[in-house]
Formats: sequence, structure tokens, C-alpha cells
Amino acid sequence: MSYTVDLSTVPTTELAAPAVGVIVLDQQGYGPPGPPGPQGEPGAGGIPSAHAPTHASGGSDPVTLDQSQITGLTAALAAKATDTAVVHTTGNESVAGAKTFTTTTQVPYMGVGTSPSNDRLMNISGAPPGTQPSTYGVTFTPMASITTTSTITGIYARIDTAAASFTCNTGVALQIVSPNIGAGSTLSTLYGIQVYPQTAGATGSYGVAVGAASTATLWLDYTANNTTSNAGIAFGASRDTNLYRSAANTLKTDDKLITALGLGVGNSAAAATPGTVVRKMEVFDAAGTSLGFVPIYNTIT
Repeated sequence: MSYTVDLSTVPTTELAAPAVGVIVLDQQGYGPPGPPGPQGEPGAGGIPSAHAPTHASGGSDPVTLDQSQITGLTAALAAKATDTAVVHTTGNESVAGAKTFTTTTQVPYMGVGTSPSNDRLMNISGAPPGTQPSTYGVTFTPMASITTTSTITGIYARIDTAAASFTCNTGVALQIVSPNIGAGSTLSTLYGIQVYPQTAGATGSYGVAVGAASTATLWLDYTANNTTSNAGIAFGASRDTNLYRSAANTLKTDDKLITALGLGVGNSAAAATPGTVVRKMEVFDAAGTSLGFVPIYNTIT
């Protein structure tokens, strides 16, 4: 006589531990009968060695069997992964090795190289594992498709506010702060933003293009009212030409200023009688060649 075990009735916790199978005895406390005894009496193989002392009438006793004693159990278990070797849908787990996702992935927020923080959608920190001469925190290299594309953007940044009554004091779409220099290390040259020469545009290439803002399109030295050239603009690889705020309402260059279309002033007034020449001002053409001097009078009435 043979007995068939329905594996669908075996608890999944038991199938996760492939060392043993579980079978429930019949209501009389007997399992499958053993071989016939002498004179044809039922064998004792189906009689448990001990009954559970507390089960009620019609109850059953569990027994432990080897996998080979249950038809199909070994094959069924082979098709199942070990519980500790799979990724679960809940709980904290560490996953090793490179993983490639073939479809989109969505997470509420994440951490790269560090723990996620619930005040930012992505928290990136730490040193990349490689030892290349150049190290990058994040790189973006999107590629336009083979169809016509009006605009391709490497990084798009915008800040929004929720539909609620509240006030946000300051909004910053892109913020770059000064780095922390570790003890013993040296950072020779630091750039807040570095833009390489842009030359690939067929009809135009621009390093930085800024639309007109409602207050000021470009605000230099916004944290203080400095009056030195380092708070202004430097031109050229040698930075030998500058333009900066030297005093309140005063713009200065320490070098020559050439205006191709003329120089206009807003404080001129009518006068007829010059006084004594006390100074002179040299004037240059568009090529930088001296045209002569403009006399400076001590008075003009």
C-alpha cells in the first residue's frame, strides 16, 4: 500500500527548511502501516512510538520523516530558494554584487555611500571605490534619441512648494558650498562651478546663458559689500583684467577700458568758460592706440 502526501498542505515554513518533511497522522494516531507481520497482522510500522498526552479524541501526532520517504518532496524543495538567500519585500537587508534592473525603479528616497535621510530625496556621500586620477560624485550623460528632439538637458532642477498655506523663507535650485578639507590633505585649486569651452553648437555655443530675473540677473558678492578685485570679475587665463565694485555706486577696473561705440556720462551740464588745465586724460581708439589727451580743467563756468 502506498500513501501520497499533498505538498500544498505542508506549511511554507517547513518547505523553507529542506532537511525534513512533515506528515500528519490519521485521526487514530497512526501513520502509513508498516510491512505485514506474521499471520498477516498489520505491521507496527504505522504505530507511533509515543502519543501526545494532550491531544483530544480524534487528534493526531506529528512525526518527522526523511525527504525520501515523501513522494516528490525532494524535487519540490529543489525548486524553492532558501529563505536566507532571497530578497524579501519587507525588512532591512544587505544585497551584495552588481544588480541590473531592466525596468524602471521607484524609491521614496535613497542613500548612496551613506544612509538615506528623510530631509532629502537622495543622499550621496563617501569615496567612490575606484582609484582613477579623477573622482566624480555623480555623472549625467543623457543621449538624445534618433528622432527629432527639441531640447536635451543634462540636469534639470526646480523647487516646488506644496498646495498649502505656509511660507518658505529661501528657495535655492542649485546650492554649492565650500568643501571640508580633511586633516593632512590639500586641495590646490577649487572651482565652485567649472564650465568647459562649449563649441559643438552648429548655430551658437554659449558657456552660460541666464534669463532676466525680476530683481537682478547676476548678483556678485551677495554676502558682503567688498571693495576689492577678488569680489569682482577676472578675465583671461592670466586674470590680468578685472572689473569690480570699488566703493558704493562705483565700478572700477585696474586696467584700460575701451568702448567701441563711445562713452556716455549722465552728469553733464551746460558751461562756457573753462578755467585752468590741471590734469589730462589719455584717450585710446578701439585698437588701443592713443589718440591724445583730454584736458581736465579746475573749473568750467
